[in-house]
Amino acid sequence: MWVLEPKYLAATNFDLKSGIAMVRTENGWEYINIKGETIPIKDSTIESFKKFEDGVALAKSNGLWGYLSPDGNWMIKPQFDSFATSFFNDYARIKKNGKWGVINKKGEWVLQPEYKFLKPFYIVPN
Repeated sequence: MWVLEPKYLAATNFDLKSGIAMVRTENGWEYINIKGETIPIKDSTIESFKKFEDGVALAKSNGLWGYLSPDGNWMIKPQFDSFATSFFNDYARIKKNGKWGVINKKGEWVLQPEYKFLKPFYIVPN
């Protein structure tokens, strides 16, 4: 018995926090939930988007990167012009003016962009 019928050209894994996956149809890439229902992207200016990771998805609009929430709206509006990574353990690395920093899911800097290089890291809970 199928949970979802095999009707997609390609698919990513479902994100554990949001329950959303990216699937490729004849019309291009889109998001679906575990029931196979399409999650509409609410902003028509989005140029590209990535898979959901850690409950949010990295997306680009008008040349700027931001983050989508599971309902297809902006969680963090596009504002990063250089480079942004997906979230992991509630934090994402952002490159601004040639320097790396870290933001939280509110879009607040927890490490100001002042580092030449910043490797992926893990936050260990207390």
